[in-house]
Amino acid sequence: MHTNTKILITLLIVILIGAFVYTQTLRSKQNEQAIQNTLVSEENVPAPSSVKYETINGVPVPPEPDPELNNATLAGIDVNGNGVRDDVERHMEGKSSSQREFANAMSAAAAYQGALVGQLRNQTDANAYMITISCAAGNTAPILNTGDIQTLVLSTPDRVRTFRLNTSKYAGRLMNPDVNCR
Repeated sequence: MHTNTKILITLLIVILIGAFVYTQTLRSKQNEQAIQNTLVSEENVPAPSSVKYETINGVPVPPEPDPELNNATLAGIDVNGNGVRDDVERHMEGKSSSQREFANAMSAAAAYQGALVGQLRNQTDANAYMITISCAAGNTAPILNTGDIQTLVLSTPDRVRTFRLNTSKYAGRLMNPDVNCR
């Protein structure tokens, strides 16, 4: 083969690789924008003062949200703004045998929800997430373990996919240090 032909083939390969990388970057940006667009908007959430709370195990909890509205976005509905979807909060309160167990389950759910909606912005956030999950895992009863909580939070295929996308950035770099969970 002539030198000019080799140069042209090499140049063509470089152009094709560049086009591929550009396309992947564009798709990634489009996916990130789609994720941002699916986060719950303020207008879909009732004002906390207008919410009629119910009582489960002596604890006031928000009402069960409409499943269609709740599953229309990644974040779902969280009328009391505690970082946990209302359906998840209600389910966990119904399964918890103590206030401490409920508090630990809520911490785990808030950590999963935070990872789902993109709150893992750096390694420090990712490590705090792992510490929260580790502590909750040691302090919840078998009937309400962290795997069950994760399943409740990641209740739709879009939520599972987005959670995996958000946490995959830190795969292999998440630290699970020995911590003193209070």
